[in-house]
Amino acid sequence: MKASELKSEAETLSEHTIKEGLALACINKAINKIGDLSKIYDEIEVEAEPEVWYNLPNDFIFIEEVINLDLDEPTTNYKYVNDRIKFFENYRFKIIGTRLPDRVSNLASEVEINDLFRNAIVDYLIAYVKKQNGELEEGYAIEKRLEKEISRVGRIINKNQNSRINKVAVIR
Repeated sequence: MKASELKSEAETLSEHTIKEGLALACINKAINKIGDLSKIYDEIEVEAEPEVWYNLPNDFIFIEEVINLDLDEPTTNYKYVNDRIKFFENYRFKIIGTRLPDRVSNLASEVEINDLFRNAIVDYLIAYVKKQNGELEEGYAIEKRLEKEISRVGRIINKNQNSRINKVAVIR
C-alpha cells in the first residue's frame, strides 16, 4: 500500500484535508507504534569469526533466535549488547529478530507492513486530524480502539512468523 492511498482514505473518512507533511509524520508515527506492538521479523546471516563484534541493523529490536547454519541447530553461544553481536565459534549463523518497519519518505512510498495494518494506520491519521480539528472525544475514542486493533493484528501475523521474514543481509 502506498502512503498516498492511506492519506486519501483518511481524508475521505474524516471529511478533512490532510497536508502532506502531516500525513507523512502521522504515518511514520503509526508505523513506529505498530513496530512496538507487533513483531515484524527479519533475518540476517553472519559468517562469524570467534570473538569479533558484528553490528546489527539499527532497526533491530530484539533477537528471537540464533541458528548455527553449519550444524543446523539453534545456539545460545553468543553475546548480544547494544545492537552488536559476538560469537564464540567459527560458523555461519542465522539471526532471527524483530525490527521496526521502514519509515516512509514521501506519499509515493510503499508502506512496508502487512496490509492487515492498513485500517490501523488510517485510523491513526483520522484520530490525529479529529483531535486537531477540535473533535477531541471522537479522536481519543478512535485512538483507544487503535491500540487494540494493532495488538489483534499483530497476534494474527505472529502465528506464522516464517511469513514475516522479509530481508536477508550478509554481515562480514
